[in-house]
Amino acid sequence: MVAPKQPLDNHGSIRIRFTHNGIRFTLGSLGQYNDPIAVKHAQTICDRIALDIASGNFTATNNGELALKYNPNAITNFVKQASRGIQESIADLPTEKKPTLVELLEARLEKNFSGSDKSIIALLREYHRNIESVEDAHNFVNWLKTNRGLSN
Repeated sequence: MVAPKQPLDNHGSIRIRFTHNGIRFTLGSLGQYNDPIAVKHAQTICDRIALDIASGNFTATNNGELALKYNPNAITNFVKQASRGIQESIADLPTEKKPTLVELLEARLEKNFSGSDKSIIALLREYHRNIESVEDAHNFVNWLKTNRGLSN
């Protein structure tokens, strides 16, 4: 178990890397390495992770869980950027032709993924709620775990 000691310079951006229980973790989107405030913030995250590991309170099993707990702003920004990109891509369409989120996902999955990956569409349809924030995404994952018996 090796806790992170300090943030790393990843070609100008800040990254935290460490191994815990044989799993290699990486946390990015922490800012620019030449920004002293961002580096201090990243060091604080390193210290929190080290403390959680030492106290037995570190529960992340993958990079997604790590980001949700220690850098939720990056995920919120990703959701906002993805939403903005989708909105921009359909902004010029007439109102009656604008696709729903599920239709957009179907089109993208049809183009890029295999049949087994398309099951997320069926789950989103069954969920019957919009996912517009990190909290909504957490609720969807919890719903998958409790109602569908799925794991992370």
